[in-house]
Amino acid sequence: MLANVKEISKEELLTEVQELAAQHYRLIGITGTDTGVGFDLLYHWDKDLELLNLRLQINYEEELPSLAPLYLCAFVSENELQDFLGVKVVNLPINYQKLFLLSELTSVNTPLLKKAVGNDPGEVKPE
Repeated sequence: MLANVKEISKEELLTEVQELAAQHYRLIGITGTDTGVGFDLLYHWDKDLELLNLRLQINYEEELPSLAPLYLCAFVSENELQDFLGVKVVNLPINYQKLFLLSELTSVNTPLLKKAVGNDPGEVKPE
């Protein structure tokens, strides 16, 4: 079980991040999981070697605001979320349009999305 998790809503995300920025927290990264009904997202933070995690859940159609205007380094994790899961991130200042980690030649647009793969993440369902 992950420690120091604060459950938030999508609407609370930017306010929470602004508070963390004011307290000089460092963004470590963002991880996402396809739950079968949407996405479970964890934002990982550090301050003085103490970890804090913000957790939120969104459905597949929801858009997520970019943290990059507050933490420019967020563009890396946010592009990964778009590439691998298909999370829709809005106002992303450096947006690779799903070509950050994947090639135009990749056969599956979102390889970690359960709709795109079978039970085995390495198994691709034919379209």
